[in-house]
Amino acid sequence: MRGRPRGLHFAAGRVVSTYLAGSERDAVSLGSGPAHITADSLAASTASGHVAYSGHARLWQGESVLEADQIEIWRDDRKIEARAHVVAVFPQASSPFAKPPAKSPGSPSPPTVWKVRAPVLTYWSDQAKAHLEGGVIASAEQGSIESRTLDAFLAASGRAAGTAEGPPSPSKPPAGSVDPSGGRQLNRVLAEGAVVVRQGVRRAMAERAEYTTADG
Repeated sequence: MRGRPRGLHFAAGRVVSTYLAGSERDAVSLGSGPAHITADSLAASTASGHVAYSGHARLWQGESVLEADQIEIWRDDRKIEARAHVVAVFPQASSPFAKPPAKSPGSPSPPTVWKVRAPVLTYWSDQAKAHLEGGVIASAEQGSIESRTLDAFLAASGRAAGTAEGPPSPSKPPAGSVDPSGGRQLNRVLAEGAVVVRQGVRRAMAERAEYTTADG
């Protein structure tokens, strides 16, 4: 189109994008399988690898979901940023603690999920870390956490890479890393700033609170 810089692309009217998974360089790696994004409009630069989805933006990958007024992706930085009315849903990693019984006998218990709300979310795929700020509310069946900022750390679903199976091999990620071929689940939350933790009728306040699924 005349007057449009080369390498820039625009789209409007129920935009749908799909990002295929399976590479260590994936810019979108919130969960397993391909990632899908819908929005009212899109602006992308093939040169910089920056894509901005605006208007009722929604990203879902496996069991993880991210919704916001705007979602931006930086390919080279492997970063996602969501702004305004952010709602993130993360499945929780398995815990040795018993889950509530299923509603009907014989049916499996539903997976535990965390729903986090905040004005701004930044996610780094290489660190598997989401940073939320501006006043955060995180809730799950265990309770809720309110704080100024919150860091959510995700790990490969199932066993952490490189643990209990000997040293890492060329085909296996080193200990503590995230296997890009599998899904990711929340395994730790760190809340800071005017923290309020609620569980049933109980309430606790602090400047810093940490929750780990391993400890329940």
